Amino acid sequence: PFLSLCTNRLTEPPRYDHDYCKTLCNKLSDIIKDDVRREIRNIERYKLICCVTIGQNKHQDLRVASRCLWNTAFDTFSTANFANSKLFAVATLYAVYFE
Repeated sequence: PFLSLCTNRLTEPPRYDHDYCKTLCNKLSDIIKDDVRREIRNIERYKLICCVTIGQNKHQDLRVASRCLWNTAFDTFSTANFANSKLFAVATLYAVYFE
């Protein structure tokens, strides 16, 4: 739910702007991590990594993928997508347990 709420903020700008979207990626990443830390208890044992990709929508196909060394018992992730007629966004939050 946190990722969807944040990516829904991407209704502006009406056109793709590289510099604005670069800044927006950083801001959205920080917002997502802060929201999760604030809302979920016992998260201090997890390292939160958030990757946000924003690009110009020219009706092309794009696939965002990642590979990680993963402990399926503790580590988890969540992904949200957004698209309008001018741009797209993919936000992925990884929660990696550490001791």
